[in-house]
Amino acid sequence: MQAGAREALLKRLPGKFVHKMRAALAEEELHHMTRSRRLLRSTTVMKRLVARAVAAKGNEYCQKALTGALCQTVRQSSTAQMLKGVLTAGVFRSTKYALNKLQKGAAFVKI
Repeated sequence: MQAGAREALLKRLPGKFVHKMRAALAEEELHHMTRSRRLLRSTTVMKRLVARAVAAKGNEYCQKALTGALCQTVRQSSTAQMLKGVLTAGVFRSTKYALNKLQKGAAFVKI
């Protein structure tokens, strides 16, 4: 896939998701692209710059950045659900559920 097509797809992602992908990039790299840290505070500008920087690094880097952001998103909601399960289903059932989810997550990362 061409860098321009990757960039267009990344720009369509929600802002919070792109913000998580931003962590994979060096702050200096984004600063070098804008010459101003004030511009990086703008969500629209930041989203465009992150999309451009990630897309320019190639398919493999783009895939790793997206997978990392997705895993981080899923991990947060799964952890919250697991903690709620302790209160409603009990310790034994929620522990069993959590172990199954961790095994499933580990299998996903290996792919």
